[in-house]
Amino acid sequence: MKKSNFIYVLLAFTLALFTLFGFAAKTNQPKPDQLVTTQPSVKKNEANISDQKSEEGYIDYSPEAFEKNKDKRRVLYFYANWCTTCIPANADFLENTNKIPTDTVVFRVNFRDSDTDEVEKQLAEKYKITYQHTFVQLNYAGEVITKWNGGKLQELIKNIN
Repeated sequence: MKKSNFIYVLLAFTLALFTLFGFAAKTNQPKPDQLVTTQPSVKKNEANISDQKSEEGYIDYSPEAFEKNKDKRRVLYFYANWCTTCIPANADFLENTNKIPTDTVVFRVNFRDSDTDEVEKQLAEKYKITYQHTFVQLNYAGEVITKWNGGKLQELIKNIN
């Protein structure tokens, strides 16, 4: 086989893999009734995630809450309700909120999911977020101190300054 033909075959194979994995990722997304959401639940027995969150260490982002905690280390956690790595990290933060350092607040920011609002979209643009499960630690002026992808509570503790 000629070298140029081999390159074309390799490119076609790579494209086929990306197409296959992209399709698989879309078909494996949770159904809407399986999504973790911060919207009020209409069923009495369903747990509302906002009700479970601490008022201190792990909370939903709002400009007011962000400003209220300007004297603490503030970390934005860009979360998507369909993300298979975000969901277990969210559960870990909820289960271990008491282990988040008391001088730190983690703000959950919806990112490219059914719960994302305009303010959250603007935050993602401002901090150049291109991927869910991204963490951004900010100083008192809202400037980036550090930024990383992935992890749960232990990685948060290791990465915050």
